[in-house]
Amino acid sequence: MVKKKLAGIILLFSIITGCNKQDNKLDLTNLIQISTKKETKTVGIPIDYKAPSLKVALNALPFQVSLPKKLPFPSKPFKVSLIQDVMHDGKIVRIMFDSWSIETNNPQYISILVTNQKTSFSNELEQVKLKKGIKGSIQGSSIYFNKDGIFYNIDIMPKPIGQYNVKKSLISMANEVCEE
Repeated sequence: MVKKKLAGIILLFSIITGCNKQDNKLDLTNLIQISTKKETKTVGIPIDYKAPSLKVALNALPFQVSLPKKLPFPSKPFKVSLIQDVMHDGKIVRIMFDSWSIETNNPQYISILVTNQKTSFSNELEQVKLKKGIKGSIQGSSIYFNKDGIFYNIDIMPKPIGQYNVKKSLISMANEVCEE
């Protein structure tokens, strides 16, 4: 009787906590490896993957990612350009997202790098305060910040001249990520 109750409690706990993030590792089930074993044999050279969709990529990650919805120019939806398994064990992951402007005469894009790899930023960068007490650092057309141990780098490329306030746009996108 006690064993049945214990088994039931364990099963219920597994369902409630969600078993979809297997041991906090990158789920390779629906990802496509794009670098060869020979290229990545040395630890420190990440294994590169691509995903068939944004949803598949986000579900494969061992951490939650927030992406800004309000961008400084009319843009196409975010796409995943690359997923990297840094140490070949699925625990330290980098993912890169791109969103291109709809404008074709003067193309721009937003690039976002997100990782659970511990990252530090130079104190020489311009420091900004983001929502929820998060600190950010700005350099040129890039903002860097850490939200709950997940590190973000948002870039606007190429840096626009006079179209909109880059710093204000970067802070706005970072704040949107911080709020989610």
